[in-house]
Amino acid sequence: MESKNQQNSVMIDELIALNQSRLEGYSRVVSHIDEDNDDDLLALLEEWMQQAQQFNAQLIPFGTKKQHEHSKLSASHDAKWSVPVKQSGVTLERNELLNICIHAEIQNVKTYQYVLTQSSIEEESLTRMIEGQSEQLEQTILSLENRKN
Repeated sequence: MESKNQQNSVMIDELIALNQSRLEGYSRVVSHIDEDNDDDLLALLEEWMQQAQQFNAQLIPFGTKKQHEHSKLSASHDAKWSVPVKQSGVTLERNELLNICIHAEIQNVKTYQYVLTQSSIEEESLTRMIEGQSEQLEQTILSLENRKN
């Protein structure tokens, strides 16, 4: 049977995989952006890519120290980002891209809430950090919604 610390580390690994997927998902969305017309959106998406990297930097010390780049966890999070690979002649509209991001981030917030309710993290500072990241994701959703035409 796993100890509470091991279970919590696995939950943190879940959040690390989630943020890696966010980084990759936003990167795919950026490839579809019309830089001439959507420079405001491009700047925001790049900011959220940096946010995902920052979140991971904060979480990694609490994980299991295993690499999960292409684990089952990452694969399940990648499924949230239904962004097709950029192909010539295939364009996605701004609102379509925003809806993909909103859908993925709503699922990400649910994962954060699950971790917060199902784990028994005894470190108050870690719990506050995860809550803060979750709240920032909720703000991301609002910001995405506000960018729709």
